[in-house]
Amino acid sequence: MMKGKAVQKKRLQPTAGESPWYRKADLMRLFGITDRTVEAWVNRGRLPEPRRQGRGWVRWPRAEIDALIAELAKTPEKKRRAG
Repeated sequence: MMKGKAVQKKRLQPTAGESPWYRKADLMRLFGITDRTVEAWVNRGRLPEPRRQGRGWVRWPRAEIDALIAELAKTPEKKRRAG
């Protein structure tokens, strides 16, 4: 389903002081992809739509991305690449 480097395992709950949001740079690091790939995956529905507010603020809810990572961890690599 998803191309790119292996998905890193991540804690599912933010620790005290940790933001409930992921930035684009966080997604790039987590999935081993470029900023253009993040945008392409959003356009293709592989990543959820980010939340946007004024002045270029773009974030993804940590809970949604962590749930996606957990689901991907259950999916065999071959099946991920086929999608």
